[in-house]
Amino acid sequence: MYPPFQSNKPNGSFSEWCGGQDFEPNLMTLEAKQVERKTLAQKKGFLNKLKGGDAQVDEPAANDDSSALQAKVDALEADKAALQAENDELKKKVEELMVKIKI
Repeated sequence: MYPPFQSNKPNGSFSEWCGGQDFEPNLMTLEAKQVERKTLAQKKGFLNKLKGGDAQVDEPAANDDSSALQAKVDALEADKAALQAENDELKKKVEELMVKIKI
């Protein structure tokens, strides 16, 4: 997908470069790979293991969190709809006042 490009790995030593020797750059390529996504609990378990603790971390119940979040989203969407309706009413009033002022 991408052409080869210069890597950040040196292809010679500093002393060789100071001595006037030239090297072809080291090239690298990017390849698309399928990466396994880790859950937050897996990441926390890995960090706990690095710290010398227990690698087991309980995963939160997805249904509890998602239902609470969905309830919040629904409430916010209802608030948004009410505010949009109020905004539309105010815009109409402003237009009416603008017409009255011009007369």
